Amino acid sequence: MLKGLALIFMLLLHLFNRREIDGLYDVFLYTKGGPLLVYLTFACDAVIPIFCFVSGYGLYLSQQKKGSIFAGNLKRIFRFLSDYWIILIVFSIVGVIMHSSRLPVNFITFLGNASTVFISYCGAWWYVPQYVILVVVSPLLIRLVKRLPFWAVLAVSFALYCVGYAGGIMDVLPNVNMATVLFYNFGRCQFPFLIGVIFANKNVFASIDVHLSKLSSKLRNLVCILILIATWALRMLVNSLFLSVFSAVFIIIAFVFLSKAKPIKWLLLFLSGHSTNVWLIHMFFYQILFSKLVFYPQIPIVIFLWLLLLCIAASYLIKGIKYCLNYIFDKTKKLVRKEPA
Repeated sequence: MLKGLALIFMLLLHLFNRREIDGLYDVFLYTKGGPLLVYLTFACDAVIPIFCFVSGYGLYLSQQKKGSIFAGNLKRIFRFLSDYWIILIVFSIVGVIMHSSRLPVNFITFLGNASTVFISYCGAWWYVPQYVILVVVSPLLIRLVKRLPFWAVLAVSFALYCVGYAGGIMDVLPNVNMATVLFYNFGRCQFPFLIGVIFANKNVFASIDVHLSKLSSKLRNLVCILILIATWALRMLVNSLFLSVFSAVFIIIAFVFLSKAKPIKWLLLFLSGHSTNVWLIHMFFYQILFSKLVFYPQIPIVIFLWLLLLCIAASYLIKGIKYCLNYIFDKTKKLVRKEPA
């Protein structure tokens, strides 16, 4: 469900975290610093830390099972990249049809994006190589958490996070080539990833549950809601991406223990199943190819729901293409393996 929550945060952040709305939508409440809607989306920058946390938590649990860790991670990377490549090809074709200047540009640029070495088509794709790197190094990070004091590992990880933030966001460190960009981005991503690993290793949720279980369900929900409100209020007052990791941790804890109605659970699980595709797709709709279509309603909540609908529809298309390709691949593999009569 956390990936579903992160998906919602991602769309809200990218749609409405802008002070100059340039007539894209109507806003009725303003502050001295700009539209109130902008301030409400500050905490939504927890989206990448949430994705990283979930990846770290999930990879830790999966690597405790029997089987080859290397083979499992290789399959995980290939599944992810196959989705990425399908989306890359589909939207490159759409770009050609629409005579877009952004994509595919030329074959070399296409290969650069396909290899994830040179990402230029979509700003949200900066995390693609980072996810692959995190999966590759996850056995090492998990081993460190198991063998060393977690606070020591966390301290080194936080230091790397500070370096990544200083170089990648503040631009106060040398940024000379693609390797330094990857390093700075890794520094920013590995910290929430490692926090997820530690949460799984130390059973942090179970420990928190021991204390919260002493409270009545109403009081427990109240505590969770107050944590969410306090986190949101703090981020409205202090708009710094540096704090996104810490606000993400509080949001995750409060969200996990907050009681949720069955329809809400169903919706979040449904969105979680489309989260990767929507992440890889959504910028093509609201920014690169179909911005006029997305912002046509002019009303923020309608724009959000409209973009979500477009992305889910596109996600089903991508899933359908992948299903057909897998079906063809499986049939071909069976025919190759079939012995002649």
